Amino acid sequence: MPADQPVPPAAPALGAPRISPWWWVLGVALLPLAVVLAPSVYGLLVGLGWIEADALAFAKVLRRCLLVPVAVMVLGGLRPWRDVGLQGMGLQGRRIDAGLRAFLLCVLSVVVLLAVQVQLGWLQLEVNEPPGKVAWRIVKTLGTGVVVGLLEEWLFRGWLPRRLARRMRPALATGVALVAFAALHAFRPSHLRDAVEPTVAGAWEALGLWLGTLADLGTFGPSFLGLLLFGGLLQGLYRRTGTLWAPVGVHAAAAWLVFAYGGVTERQATPAWAGSKALYDGPLGWALLALALLLVWAWPRRRPEAAQRA
Repeated sequence: MPADQPVPPAAPALGAPRISPWWWVLGVALLPLAVVLAPSVYGLLVGLGWIEADALAFAKVLRRCLLVPVAVMVLGGLRPWRDVGLQGMGLQGRRIDAGLRAFLLCVLSVVVLLAVQVQLGWLQLEVNEPPGKVAWRIVKTLGTGVVVGLLEEWLFRGWLPRRLARRMRPALATGVALVAFAALHAFRPSHLRDAVEPTVAGAWEALGLWLGTLADLGTFGPSFLGLLLFGGLLQGLYRRTGTLWAPVGVHAAAAWLVFAYGGVTERQATPAWAGSKALYDGPLGWALLALALLLVWAWPRRRPEAAQRA
């Protein structure tokens, strides 16, 4: 095979793993329990001084509690690690350097975008916290970004399209995985327009509001489109480099900066077409993501390391 011919990441020759239905039953049973226990977990964390007592913190605790039954269903019921190994995702060998380069390039791009917004008066640099607290926020959000990047890329780029491709065309499988990736982000504390009480009733109310967000095009539509474009960019990076490290690097850098920059800036009156603090939920963000997506898909594919050694 010619060296410059496109070769997608190699999938391991595995049969369809057996689905364990009892894990799904357990996960479904744990969902209401997670909602009921969330206020108690929140109260405990506030009492220990680990989080502040506010509605946003309660929403974060609730979302993390809901992740437990979801993880039980996905990890226990589907056992995704059996579908593809590290070699099949291009995570072995020296390919981590692709992730580092992608991380630095994404950091540079987002910093330039933020600097332009500062010059236009859309953002104002403002630090109202002690330097130690600011430094801790930067380190903490960096760790969060790396974890989020690794987990979501492994799930939505490395595993889910392969599993779905067993029952549908690969292009359709990739599209379904992109929709699932974008839809997951409807369950964010920032999408709760009205604060909910840290009670069991408030937890059920928050869950209903999040589910309603999925069908609310006015609220979630701009973010959904931006996330589809961002997911397409990450999928393109995976296909072009042959390693999952590249999209992990971009995802980690983007999540880190979006989580962190709000702590040292104050957003001023910003045109609606420029989007919000998330940066990807307006025409400006869509255009930049679409341009990056076109550049990535126009770039020649690189053969996976496993294929190069064959």
